Amino acid sequence: MLNLADFGGNSFLDITWSFLWGIWFDVVPVFYYNLPLIFLHTLPHPWWYKPTFQKILLYIFFFTNAVATIQNIGDAAYFPFNKKRTGAEILQISHDWDVSQVYTYVTDFWYLFPIAFSILCAAAFLWKKTTKNTCLLPPSKQDSLRTTWKPWFFHLLGWTFLTVLGLRGGWGLIPLRTFDAGKYVGTTLVPLTVSSPFQLICTIENTPPPSFRFMPTQEAERWIPSEQLPHKVPFRKKNVVIIIVESLGKEYLGFYNQGTGYTPFLDSLATQSFTFENGFANGTTSMDAPPAIFSGIPQLVEESYIVSPFNTNTPQSIGSILTRAGYASSSFYHGGKNGTMGFDNFVSSSGMGTYSGLDEYPYKEDYDGKWGIFDEPYLQFYADELSKKEQPFVSAVFTLSSHHPYTLPKKYQHLFPDGTMPIHRSIRYVDMALQKFFQKAKKMPWYGNTLFVITADHTSDSDNPAYQTILGRYRIPFFLFCPSDNTLKGTSTKVMQQSLLLPSILDYLHYDKPFFHLGPSAFDTTADTYALLYTGSHYYLVRGHYAASLSPEGKCDMYDAQADPYFHHPLPDDLRKKEMERTLKACLQVGLERLKTNTFGTVSNK
Repeated sequence: MLNLADFGGNSFLDITWSFLWGIWFDVVPVFYYNLPLIFLHTLPHPWWYKPTFQKILLYIFFFTNAVATIQNIGDAAYFPFNKKRTGAEILQISHDWDVSQVYTYVTDFWYLFPIAFSILCAAAFLWKKTTKNTCLLPPSKQDSLRTTWKPWFFHLLGWTFLTVLGLRGGWGLIPLRTFDAGKYVGTTLVPLTVSSPFQLICTIENTPPPSFRFMPTQEAERWIPSEQLPHKVPFRKKNVVIIIVESLGKEYLGFYNQGTGYTPFLDSLATQSFTFENGFANGTTSMDAPPAIFSGIPQLVEESYIVSPFNTNTPQSIGSILTRAGYASSSFYHGGKNGTMGFDNFVSSSGMGTYSGLDEYPYKEDYDGKWGIFDEPYLQFYADELSKKEQPFVSAVFTLSSHHPYTLPKKYQHLFPDGTMPIHRSIRYVDMALQKFFQKAKKMPWYGNTLFVITADHTSDSDNPAYQTILGRYRIPFFLFCPSDNTLKGTSTKVMQQSLLLPSILDYLHYDKPFFHLGPSAFDTTADTYALLYTGSHYYLVRGHYAASLSPEGKCDMYDAQADPYFHHPLPDDLRKKEMERTLKACLQVGLERLKTNTFGTVSNK
């Protein structure tokens, strides 16, 4: 308990339970690190009980478990710096180490090595204690146990079964992962529940995140508006309701497409809202959306944040910020199966509040047979849930009926006409479900004092060439609607992105305390907004109708997205390109550094 102060806010009982749950999570690395031992143990040979072979097994046991023990004990010294268990990212970080850094580490934390050595000696003693009698068995008995095929077969079968079970961490549909610990212990106790070997196993197959050093850190942070939104007017504590509509590409809304679309209600609501013409998703999967929308984390690496090496970080969220500012509660609702896409774990780690999924929904007959609860009944349930909350509150709901295979309730099978693609009928259904939600919400006492934010998680199928371009595949709608605010209307041509919602919402509420944001508020009249995109090969910064790209080789180009939507013709160098290139590089450097150091919610001391 070298870092006891970091867990000081937890009771002794909670800490004890975290260690007890940790026994389960430790099973996985025990089997992984002892695979060579298990393999030799199951071989059909006559000399398993021989003293020489037992020594070989002891040496293997000592070496593999020494690696795990040193890794685990050594991480106790690194924990104060990143506040989480170290995984595969250590392989990348170690490239930057030099002899002096290693020497400093060893001398500063020399006392950890005797602890590790004592643990290994105790393990070796117990090994010899439990195996010494096996070497005294008569040779004939030793031979027959391993060379007769029937005993060996059942021996191998049993060990194979136990090993597979141990490597997976149980019977679950997917192997045990680090963020699963958040289901059983508090966010701050996850590092006590999981071990460093376990974290390494969970992240070793992920590509190490890139490291960028384009400029000094202070210069990089100067190039992005990353912390304070000054306000001279009082903080207005309006309720905040964020509605994330599954697969609602901008392409499907008539409001954005000269009346051609499948969302008559949303088209009508848009005329009463503040909308954005130039809106982008941060990623292309549902998992990418909550970190961006709630915490302002853009997609900066190959994997979705929720399954990346950073998924044990503790970032800020709109919920954690506003509850600290006096909001009564924060919550997230999703009609899908509990645990789907790791939403519950992210909600927990980011402080977004309580999580409600399929298990918490009372009417299981509304299950669609595929993903979860149909949107119409679930949004009605959600409206009732909001009415139970003390004001002011912040809450979010994530719909699901417009996800493939686009299942509709039986009573609506023939109500909605087909479009040009299968998803269009489900978009019509979701639009109707949202209309009924607002009809019900209007009668609630909290409705008038609420800021509604409506957006999508990502785009989906497209049959419109305008949305099949590099940027078109990220274009989604953004509506900000407040029934009691007649000034919050109109359409902005500014760039909006999911990761800009955090500073924009807080700016609208006149929140004036420091917080970290990797991009300006859409309401900031002194700054041009921009979108950050990662396509798997290139990074893009979009500002207006221009896009700066950064290739894997580090080459930066700029394109006119209107005249050249497929980015075939780079524009010549000019001042705009230099400014956009510098902003892109600053965002990548600062953003990735914040993720690696678990400070995506920490205000720096400039």
